[in-house]
Amino acid sequence: RTRGPGMINLNLGCGRMIIPDFVNIDMDPVLNPDMVADVSNLDGIVEDESVDKIVAYDVIEHLDRVQIPITLKNWYRKLKRDGVLYLRTNDWDRLIRLYVMGKFLGHQNPVDFEKLVWHFMCEHEKPGMGHKWGFNKATMEKAILDAGFSLYSFTSEALLTTALYPHADRCDLTNLLVTAVK
Repeated sequence: RTRGPGMINLNLGCGRMIIPDFVNIDMDPVLNPDMVADVSNLDGIVEDESVDKIVAYDVIEHLDRVQIPITLKNWYRKLKRDGVLYLRTNDWDRLIRLYVMGKFLGHQNPVDFEKLVWHFMCEHEKPGMGHKWGFNKATMEKAILDAGFSLYSFTSEALLTTALYPHADRCDLTNLLVTAVK
C-alpha cells in the first residue's frame, strides 16, 4: 500500500495498529501485516532514499542497545531527503516522575505497580517483545542526531494528553514522541 504516485510510507513493527496508505510491517505473521519482516534492517525491503515517512511506534526499545544506532542509520538511509521519522517509546524520565509524584495509576496498589514495571521492562508472552533499552529526551536526542537526522522535535506533554500526534492510538504521559526529518 502506498499513498500517491511514488510515495512510500512504512509502519514498522505495526502490531495491530494498521495505518491506511502505509506498508504495515511486523515480524509476527499472526497479526496479518502487509509484510512479515525484521524492521531493524530495511535492506532488501526498500531502496535507499525511497521512503517518504516511517512510523515506528513502540519498536526501538525492543532492540539491543548496540543495534539501535545501526537501525536508526538504516532508517535514515531509506528516507528521501525531507523524509520524516515518527518514533514513539517510553520516556523513563516521565515514568519516574509520575511514579514519584504518585500519579502513575495509584502506584501504592501492587497491581498498578506491576503496570509501571511493565512500562519499563515490558516482557510479553512472545519472544522478542521484552524491552531491551530505554530512553529519556537527552538520550533520544543524541541517538537521533548521531543517526544523521538534521531536524527533530519532541511532542509536548500537553499534546500527549490530547493524543494530537500523527496516527496516535493510545498516547499518554509515559511516552516520548519524536519527529525527525532527514
